[in-house]
Amino acid sequence: MIPILVSLVVVGVAGQLFFLATGTYMNSWIYSVVQAPLEAIFQSPFGAIALFMIAQVFWFLGIHGNMIITPIRNPLIASALAANIAAAAAGGVPDQPITYGALVSFIVVGGAGLVLSLIIAILLFSKRDDEKAVAKLGLIPGLFGISEPVVFGLPLVLNVTYAIPFILSAGLATGCLLFATSIGFVPCNIVDVPFGFPIVISAFIGHGWQGVVLQLVILALGVLLYTPFVLMSNKQYQREQEKLNAEKE
Repeated sequence: MIPILVSLVVVGVAGQLFFLATGTYMNSWIYSVVQAPLEAIFQSPFGAIALFMIAQVFWFLGIHGNMIITPIRNPLIASALAANIAAAAAGGVPDQPITYGALVSFIVVGGAGLVLSLIIAILLFSKRDDEKAVAKLGLIPGLFGISEPVVFGLPLVLNVTYAIPFILSAGLATGCLLFATSIGFVPCNIVDVPFGFPIVISAFIGHGWQGVVLQLVILALGVLLYTPFVLMSNKQYQREQEKLNAEKE
């Protein structure tokens, strides 16, 4: 209670002082300086890819990346779904690809950073017992989109070896989604799928069989993306073991 009270008092006093000095409320200033430009950027494919990759950077730093971008992301994906529903009700074709259902079905399928793809790559190619143990622990949660057992157990936080694919995976998944919708293969959804639905089912409910195909393609591409870094981790572990053996001798 004490930290909460101190935080509220400090923020309240700072906000009032900011208003007296500028004539603008702090939340309005933050919106105009930070959120409004990011919303404009998000409207473009490049911006959407960049935003979700930024979320992965926060994950890498040990911060829940999706929660960080939620104030920017949620109004946009909510309006996108509303536009799709209105288009379908009017007899038109929905044309907004990035909704919450698309997010959970494709962009963070298997967990933020396509962690399920990493789990599969580890189980297939890793020679490290520690990584395999974490992958086995995270497999079932990963099927339901929960990545924390691997993100914090492997860990992926501040893990330089896996940083590149962990961050790029969001761009890969978003790019695949945008491409598949742009060519008309995957329809834009009018039914959002709640977080926690297992893979395949989540994609089928929101996007039909085409969504299932896209989801599996994204997971497969994620495995290809992670595999070279799993092999790199194998070599690093081998060198570490050789160094320890040399020190013992």
